[in-house]
Amino acid sequence: MSLVRGVRLVLFFVCLLSGFGVCAEGAVPIPANHIRIHYFRPDGVYAGWTVYAFGDTTEDQGNFNGGPVQISGTDSFGVFFDVGITSGARDVGIIVHNIQTGAKDPGPDEHVNPSTQGIEFWQVSNTTGLFTTQPNVVNAKNPAIP
Repeated sequence: MSLVRGVRLVLFFVCLLSGFGVCAEGAVPIPANHIRIHYFRPDGVYAGWTVYAFGDTTEDQGNFNGGPVQISGTDSFGVFFDVGITSGARDVGIIVHNIQTGAKDPGPDEHVNPSTQGIEFWQVSNTTGLFTTQPNVVNAKNPAIP
């Protein structure tokens, strides 16, 4: 077995055991009828973080405390969530939510319009507003979460 193949195999098992289920080895395509929310935390701790989606979504809107959208994968930014949307979606509400603590990050509900803004967004911990291009996170700080 080559060294490269061995390293890839080890990385695969690390990703599998991490609970993320998917690790990006390249760009992972966004599934049809979905938007992607990338999420960055400076501390790199993503355990318990989910996305609650509402409005023009196909996700379970009655399950806020369960945070129905789990982490779909990882990338160089952090983690990402693939959120199902309805055909012609114009108002998708997003709350990044920790199911272990009940905290929201950044706090207020976020809204995106996939018909005019696209299907890929970036959320930086402790920063209000979803970005439509990957932001610089050099000075990002995690909020004090109770």
